[in-house]
Amino acid sequence: MDHLQALQKLSGSNGSRSVATGYNESAEYVYQTLVETGGFNVTRQYFNVLIFEDLIPGQSVLNATFGDTGYAVNFLQDVEFSVMGYSGSGAVTGNLSFPEGDGCSSGNYDKVNKTIALIDYYSGNCSFADKAYHAKDAGALAVILMRDEEHAALSPSRSRVRKNDKEIEIPVLGATYALGQELIGASNLTDNLVINIVTKTKTSTYTTYNVLAYSLTGNTSAIIVVGPLRLCIHCIWGVPLSSKMGSHLDSVPAGPGINDNGSGSSVNLQLAILLAELIKNGDIKVKNQVLFAFWGAEEIGLLGSDYFVSELVKDNMTSNYAVNLNYDMVASPNFIRGIYNGSGAGSKIRTQCETITKLYEDYFEENAWSYELEEFTGRSDYGPFIASGVNIPAGGLFTGAEGLKSEEERKKYGGFANAQYDPCYHLACDTIDNINQAALGQMAGAAATVLQNLVEREDLKQYLLKAP
Repeated sequence: MDHLQALQKLSGSNGSRSVATGYNESAEYVYQTLVETGGFNVTRQYFNVLIFEDLIPGQSVLNATFGDTGYAVNFLQDVEFSVMGYSGSGAVTGNLSFPEGDGCSSGNYDKVNKTIALIDYYSGNCSFADKAYHAKDAGALAVILMRDEEHAALSPSRSRVRKNDKEIEIPVLGATYALGQELIGASNLTDNLVINIVTKTKTSTYTTYNVLAYSLTGNTSAIIVVGPLRLCIHCIWGVPLSSKMGSHLDSVPAGPGINDNGSGSSVNLQLAILLAELIKNGDIKVKNQVLFAFWGAEEIGLLGSDYFVSELVKDNMTSNYAVNLNYDMVASPNFIRGIYNGSGAGSKIRTQCETITKLYEDYFEENAWSYELEEFTGRSDYGPFIASGVNIPAGGLFTGAEGLKSEEERKKYGGFANAQYDPCYHLACDTIDNINQAALGQMAGAAATVLQNLVEREDLKQYLLKAP
């Protein structure tokens, strides 16, 4: 747990390792540790990002007033509503409005001009950001994106509403399902429900970087990229490894991010140290080059991995990368054993992704452990790799984030049904005490086994093309 403890100590003054606070200290710790192994070509890959800040955390305002009676209700920030990432600043007052249809077309917003638009976060086949921009373009004063009944137990969303580097400019709030229903019910009782919103935010440009460590040996036309990794340090000593690994090193501003993703970064770092020792001692032959990648700015939009991949595309180098192994949140307290389902990948890389999925399945089945197949949602750093036009195969593991464990999953894995897989997801309590070491050990074994398998393959790309 040494690396985890170091990362927690390196949290900024507000207890965070986000890009604007403690990330640089964490990155330098990783960089220097990798250099000291003598087994890698270690570089910093710099890029610029836009950082969002809520300048009045806990003091933003959302209230509703019945205009005919003057009765007012104040709602609680971070409990009933949240300021969403890249929300604009503003102090606005207006009546509540609702888009027509599913909110995915600009034509659904004819009646939102000079109002506060209340929108279903999940409806239709478009993103919540698309809906917010449609409302803004139609003249809405502010937007409230509410959870639906299926997600009624979740806290209000803090997701980012930034789109194509375009500022939203108006306040955008997330709301719980209960709050949304309360506002809808109140609007049905009066034609004069007045909503008041106050936010104060800031967006600044920062320069940050990825830490990249390439092994000095191995086939450079079949590189294995690994990360993010969240595993138990104690569980992987002495395990022979060969692969390309990576993890996002930053946290959200709310906390130190030890499960998400200090745990993955720590194991990624320890695996690099072990691989360097094994090569030095002649205990392993790396047939395919390994990249240990520590991505910056994952928590604000996969920006580090996206920049890395964009540079590969620009330099016409994507064909040199055989696979990306992604380990994001594999130490969740109320865990499941999740494997990314390669069947959901695009047609050009589906077979390769299914082969990777089967390797994880084999490991868990050999140990008589249950597992779940998780869809590729693009929420983690594998997203830029499997994107159309890039088509680098990927796979990995996941133990759950803010989603709720089902009763069926509780019977398989223990823990608590109808509770979040990680109750401290993106919160200040994501510390070392938030790590499930049993889950870490099991996922570490799977990650190590798959990594070794791929590193030692004579013709890795051909192997991945064999249907499982």
